[in-house]
Amino acid sequence: MKPIEKNIIVIDKQGNSYGATYPKRAKGLVKNGRARFVNEKTICLACPPNKILEDNKMNDNINENIPADETGNKTMEMRYVLEQIERVLNNTSHITEALKELTLIPDTQGISDISGQAKAYSIADIVRTRETTNQQLLKLYEKMYDDLKPKEMSIKEKALEIVNRTLNNPTCSDTEKEMLSDVLATIKHLCNW
Repeated sequence: MKPIEKNIIVIDKQGNSYGATYPKRAKGLVKNGRARFVNEKTICLACPPNKILEDNKMNDNINENIPADETGNKTMEMRYVLEQIERVLNNTSHITEALKELTLIPDTQGISDISGQAKAYSIADIVRTRETTNQQLLKLYEKMYDDLKPKEMSIKEKALEIVNRTLNNPTCSDTEKEMLSDVLATIKHLCNW
């Protein structure tokens, strides 16, 4: 078995030679539109290998979680969440449609009507799944609302903030720091830290 040789010369539009390639590789380049045959033993590349026409580089911008503006965006986002909750609560069209469909099922006067029963069960199932979806949406919006509303500091957090401010104050003397240490120990004892 004779080994396959690289016998197809590769050039670019300017006539620069890039070396040789296998015949099957050359046919693949031509088939995909990345080259064309100049003659039986030469192909011309549509784009030189060192020139990148595509924009494959990622930008250097780093998206970080930037805290929302405390006054503007949070209020608008809270308003959006409240509007969505109201929209879910007011959207009862699926129930109305289900009731209309149920009234269209013919009354069989006690005769067992399997198709009517199946239709009623399927309508009930649709309403049940829609209500489950609404409950999940309401839970999501409730969580979003809780995340957006301003959080009140607990007594523990307030005390720690005061202690931290005092300890970081350069004018705080050693005796004041000792007293503060005693107060902190008392707070720890009272709060069971």
